[in-house]
Amino acid sequence: MPPYQTWLAAPERAFLLGSLFDDALDLERLRDLAGGGLDWAALVSATEGLSLEPMLLNAIAEAGVAAAVPPGLHARLEDEAARNAAKNALYAHAAGRLQRRLAQAGIATLALKGTALAHHTPGYFSLRFQVDLDILVHPGEVDRAAGLLLGEDFTTSDLGPAIDGRLFGALGEARPFGHHLPPLLSPEGVTVELHRELPGHLAARFDEAIWARAIQAGGPVGAVPDGVDLLGILCAHVLGGHRGERRFLLRHVADLHALTAAGASLEEAERIYGPAVAASARLLEETRLAVRRPGVLAARGAEVVLAPWWWPWTRLQRSLLVRGATLEAQLGLLSAIGLGSFFPSPDYMAERYGVGRRSPLLPLTYLWRPVRALLRLVLGR
Repeated sequence: MPPYQTWLAAPERAFLLGSLFDDALDLERLRDLAGGGLDWAALVSATEGLSLEPMLLNAIAEAGVAAAVPPGLHARLEDEAARNAAKNALYAHAAGRLQRRLAQAGIATLALKGTALAHHTPGYFSLRFQVDLDILVHPGEVDRAAGLLLGEDFTTSDLGPAIDGRLFGALGEARPFGHHLPPLLSPEGVTVELHRELPGHLAARFDEAIWARAIQAGGPVGAVPDGVDLLGILCAHVLGGHRGERRFLLRHVADLHALTAAGASLEEAERIYGPAVAASARLLEETRLAVRRPGVLAARGAEVVLAPWWWPWTRLQRSLLVRGATLEAQLGLLSAIGLGSFFPSPDYMAERYGVGRRSPLLPLTYLWRPVRALLRLVLGR
């Protein structure tokens, strides 16, 4: 059942919010909630929609209430938690291998966001959902890094071949969220975003200081930002770059708790990064309180994602944001490359659409490109 069709009553909301604090769970509260009877089907469904299944399973295990969960639902949580842990291990391995390879070529890197948590919070890392790898490279080196990886079995994950060889020049600049290049796909099947700038609309002035404070991590990943910088980056990313997507808020609360429990200072991060950290600190504290006294709007946007009306409204917001980003990207691409963005070379078109260079179908591919652009704008994809 999709999460927007699921109504979580106060006890289920309290249990899910309580599961976000992986090494500081309020076990007495969790046991009381489970003992009073929970709608586990609704709780698991909502958790799946927010990619929090491993955290829910961890809370169930630590509180010793697995017997209260229907066996089929418990098995679903176990399967997803195992997949997530295996995927994260693969991601960390891929990040370390990529960083070592680029280091051999004299290219410095920092693993960002979820991947950096593998160093700072190794116990929590296996519970944390990841979509891709975010790797920061100095702006002057990012094109060389991409070219090196493409020469070593990395592929472009969503754009096909470069338009006349300019994938990482003008086309990269024209992509939405232009602080990173178009995604690459590693030989392991991991999506990699090479960042030329920090995420979350952080000013460039932060970059050099972050490099200077970076930690040469042990374990699977290479260099990462220190704990305070990672806090600031995550806060700016979630409350700045993704300010219209509240689905990240519960995971953000879990990240904040894990990093502060590992010794990162919210006060120092706020001094450097400002309002986004202050807002995140309030969110963390309000969510802690909501474990004891849940209410749909009590946690200023964190708990609200568990309300049944939230998903339809968010989907509408996201659709509008995507349409705006798509239009901006297409206009930027047209400005940067000109009509070549719609009418590239025949060699590109043959490769992009899988037709022969002399095929009678090749001219039809040129007719399709403006139609496709219009459809992407209308449909927001």
